[in-house]
Amino acid sequence: MAKRILTILFAATLVLSLTACGSSSNNDNANTETSEAANLLSAGNEDSSSSGTDFQKNMAQTQVSFTYPCESGEGYYFVGSNGYVYYIDKATESATILCGKPECSHDDEDCNAYAGSALTYYDGKLYYFSDIGSSWTQLYSMNLDGTDHTLVQTLDIDSAGDSYVGYAKPIIHRGMVYFLYSAVLYAVPLGAEASEAKAIFGETTEAETSGGAVISLGNEQDYTLWADGDTVYFMTNVQQTDGTWKDALFAYDMQTEEVTQVWEVPEKSEVGEWDTTAVEVNGWYVSDGYIYFYLSGGGLWRSELSSGTTEKIADVSASHGYAYFSDNCIVIAESAAEDYVLWKSLLVYDYSGELRNEIPLDSFEDTYSEEDLFISDGCLYFFWNGSVTSGTENGIGFSSPTSYALYAASLASDELTNLHWTDVYYDSIGWTAAE
Repeated sequence: MAKRILTILFAATLVLSLTACGSSSNNDNANTETSEAANLLSAGNEDSSSSGTDFQKNMAQTQVSFTYPCESGEGYYFVGSNGYVYYIDKATESATILCGKPECSHDDEDCNAYAGSALTYYDGKLYYFSDIGSSWTQLYSMNLDGTDHTLVQTLDIDSAGDSYVGYAKPIIHRGMVYFLYSAVLYAVPLGAEASEAKAIFGETTEAETSGGAVISLGNEQDYTLWADGDTVYFMTNVQQTDGTWKDALFAYDMQTEEVTQVWEVPEKSEVGEWDTTAVEVNGWYVSDGYIYFYLSGGGLWRSELSSGTTEKIADVSASHGYAYFSDNCIVIAESAAEDYVLWKSLLVYDYSGELRNEIPLDSFEDTYSEEDLFISDGCLYFFWNGSVTSGTENGIGFSSPTSYALYAASLASDELTNLHWTDVYYDSIGWTAAE
């Protein structure tokens, strides 16, 4: 799990000025050589879970933790590391902080855009967990324009419990909220009291930290929640009998309320060596009874969850990298080295394993890092941090970006678009927009 964090250091707040990437005007200009790829990769809705009450798979890249993107019919929403929400309007191709208050400075909790964490879209509203005096246990909703922040429910299972340990982004799927509390996974109807929450997985033991605080621990850590149809999945790092850790995927059947382990990271004897051998994979996606996963240095694979049958769907030339997914395609962000902070190219595959496009990123040579946000309308949206400052504070080393940009990479061509944007909050502390 540690490597997953390396490229997420500053996937941060954004206010965007967006030009369309997968729009009809772009497709009209595509040449005949790329038209087939454009038809495949530029579908209007990349994700089949588009009913408004289903988990948004295309907005839930397993390598991205801090930006919490989600999508309505009209636009995209993000929450930055400063806790503010930003909105991209699909129709007007414009974007702004999600606050219409006159003369609002957008720098305190009274701003309509302030939302805390774990933003998600559900049935016409935005939902988020607030940290204001609640240890992230209060679920709020707001309108799509940032107004009418309303407390929906408080999910404090035990006032003396430790809600931070094993924290995972909660999800809302088909009327239920799935969340982690004190290392135990719970399910509760949206809007219901915490007393109605049902523990569906995990056991808790207590331990004391060096500072004297009592925290809750489990044999599983670092949950990533997922849903597809009537099944809720969760990937968690499970401690083995020899003391090592390995990722395993569990399935919760919403009808029978049964939990079963359906997959775990394969052994090298089955799939060969890769960067994080026997610990974790480098990106995964569950759809229609299969888990698709990438092994950095070891190819693209899929496993049928019902039978456990595993097969390689593509050899990948990249020796290092991460995978990002939509319902229509898989994008491998090829890294220049094991540190994963510099992309060389984007390799675009379909689910049959055919390489459909390779997008060079030579223009980013010798710069700091790139980080994916999401795939939609035939484009991969990602941050580029153009320069960095490093130092030590309180004995702890740090690295911070001093310039930044947001790009859209058309997956059906080699077109890279710099989506120039500025940010009121970060402009005030000295960041500059990268050219």
